[in-house]
Formats: sequence, C-alpha cells, structure tokens
Amino acid sequence: MQPLVSIIVPVYNVRPYLRECIDSLVMQTYENTEIILVDDGSTDGSSALCDELASFSKNIFVRHQSNKGLSGARNTGLAASHGSYLTFVDSDDWLAPDMIERCMNLINAFKADACGVTFNLAYPDGRFIPNETFATEPQCYGTKEALSRYLFNTNLTVCVCGKVWSKELWENVRCPEGKLHEDQHTTYRLIGEAKKVVFDPDPLYFYRQREGSIGHSSFSVRSYDLLDGIDAQYSYTSERYPEVEPRIGAACSFWYCVFVNMMLRSNYWDGSAVAKCQRFVRLHLKAISQTNDLTRKRKAQLWLFALCMPIYKHTYLRFIARRDGR
Repeated sequence: MQPLVSIIVPVYNVRPYLRECIDSLVMQTYENTEIILVDDGSTDGSSALCDELASFSKNIFVRHQSNKGLSGARNTGLAASHGSYLTFVDSDDWLAPDMIERCMNLINAFKADACGVTFNLAYPDGRFIPNETFATEPQCYGTKEALSRYLFNTNLTVCVCGKVWSKELWENVRCPEGKLHEDQHTTYRLIGEAKKVVFDPDPLYFYRQREGSIGHSSFSVRSYDLLDGIDAQYSYTSERYPEVEPRIGAACSFWYCVFVNMMLRSNYWDGSAVAKCQRFVRLHLKAISQTNDLTRKRKAQLWLFALCMPIYKHTYLRFIARRDGR
C-alpha cells in the first residue's frame, strides 16, 4: 500500500485562490493523501469555503483557529497529520497533478528522506517562468551537498513548500511562530537531518506572484528575522561541516547581500546591520572568487558590495529603477 502523504495548507484570507489550490490537491495522481486545511482566523469567507470544500471529499479535514500566523498554522497542521510523509502548500499556490507521485517515486528510487521540485512562477498576466535550474535529470545529494546547494539556492530552494518530506525529519523541528522569513529558520534544519535529498528539475509547484503576499512585503523591523536566519544557518552548517565552511560562507554572503537589497528597495537604512553584512562578505571574498556556485556577475556584485557600498548602493538603485520602468 502507498504510504500516506499529508498535505498541509495554511489558509488566511485567500478566498479568490483557494478553490484552484484545493482542486489541484484533490486531483493528484498519487492516491493515498490527506488534505489538512488550517483556517488561521480568516475574515474574507475562506473559513466557510474550507468547510464547503471538505464536504465534497472524505480526504479533506479542516482545523479552525484564531490567527497565529503562517508558522502557527503549519504547526497545527503538523500536529493533526497522520502521514509518514508530508508536504506544505501555500493556499494561493497549486501543484501539477503528478507532483506528489513523482516525488514519492524518486524518494523510493533513491531511498531518500525528501524530494524537492522546481518552482514555476505564475504571474497575474498569465506568464509562467520556471526558476532557473542546473539539472535536466533528477539529482540525489548527500547532506553536505544538499545544504550547500540549498544555501546557494541552486536547485534546492529555501522554501519549505515544493518538497515532500519524511515526517521523521520533523520530529525535533517546528516552524518558528512570530517570525517573518520562517523558512530561513526551518528548511536548513530539515535538510541537515536528511541523509539524502533528491531533486526533480521539472517545474511542478506553481508559485503565484501577487502583491500583498508575505513574499512580496516591504522591509520592516520584522525583516531582521531574515538576518537572524542567515546567522543561524551559517553557524549550524559551518559547525557541523567545517571542511565546507568556505563554500558555506560564500553562500551566506549572497544572502547577506539579499538582506541589504531588501533595505535598499524600501528606502530603509541601518548602517550597523549593513556594516555587519559587509564584514562577513569581506572575510569570504577568497571563497567567493574560487567557488563555481556563483556566476561571474554575482561574484562582481559581492566584491562591490563588500568594498564600496556607496557605489554599490547607487548601482543597485539604478538597476531597480530601470527594471521597474521608473
């Protein structure tokens, strides 16, 4: 018999998108699933829609709760799950019909603990743009390689979604409640517990791009949770695998740059935080130069970031203005 896969869907004020999401889960070619909808205190009618959708399928279960945020809803779904494997789907996204079946087939074929897929970015104008991948066939990684690729955002991404996980990996891991950028505090710990992680390069997870979603929020005080997450990932990985510290340092340098770019896009500035990020990148310039995981363009960006912030700031803001047509 197929192992049960729990599909956990946190729901908060997404009524216009929820039916499409759930339809994609009900239509999965992998048959042995349970769909757990966690209504996180919705106020737009999503709560009633969850109950309506559950009335049409014996595999859909609903949990209603007062608002606890994305991590709180995910943790509620975890506690309610019965599967030996699980996956998370954001309630405005959807899955290709065979995503779970393909992931489970690869997990079985490679005796892996998790499987990730490529994200297909779905834009309001109807465009679909898959994330860049560096593979044409399924790839299987050991723990160190999986952590490195995850940190470089190469094939394996930071998102908890878009992956099927063995539930055993979650035994000592929960999503951090009250934090933004919660995946930065979670995914590396799961990969660190896995002996093997397999990657399917096909774009099977459809990630809706829309204004107002968590992933498109502007910089705020809570954005410092990203900085804390980068710090934690570096400490966790470099302490366990000191032999790959240079590669990990180069990867985290990229993420420190991402954090400062978020500030710049929001016209926000914290000199001490920027200086901290620059110091880290400077310490890893040799590793940045030597790694094959970064393009020449990205390496040049990090050198400029580390050594001349005024020029970097000016160049980056001009790039953003041109990109946005301003």
